[in-house]
Amino acid sequence: LAVTAAQAPGGTELHEAELHVLAPAAAPPPVDLRLPVPKEQLPTRLDHAPVALRHPRSRATFELAAASVAGFRAALDRLGFVEIQTPKIVGSATESGANVFRLDYFGGQRLHRYEDCVRALGGHTEGYEGYLETFRHGMPPHGGFALGLERWLARLLEAPNVRETTLFPRDLNRLAP
Repeated sequence: LAVTAAQAPGGTELHEAELHVLAPAAAPPPVDLRLPVPKEQLPTRLDHAPVALRHPRSRATFELAAASVAGFRAALDRLGFVEIQTPKIVGSATESGANVFRLDYFGGQRLHRYEDCVRALGGHTEGYEGYLETFRHGMPPHGGFALGLERWLARLLEAPNVRETTLFPRDLNRLAP
């Protein structure tokens, strides 16, 4: 029963509330979600990210991330840009230094001449034929960039470590996605 109460946050209190546990916890959480600031060190929070991300402070970080992306997208939409999502070309991520990363970029400009792409691969084009076909038949100069969302959030929130602004960060101890 909702009752008006001036002293209550938001001006309303619940009276005679009934709670029903839908899924009881099998064990206490590894991170205390009730504290205003998590007391656990970063490695513990990262090791238990699925639970730690429930903390209101973590949740607020990713709500800010969503708002940042929405604002960025809206600004580019107003300027007439077209957003695309490109698939991974190879099984390993470009962050690991995969060949495609070396193939795609020369400084901030993407390679767009077939000969330059072949040279970037050291002449070893096996496995890249489908990707190179576009360049063989003419690719206009093009570019790409990343928002750097995690670094933006880390600076904005003055986070001591960028991994605190990444949903499921991978590092030397956490390689699985």
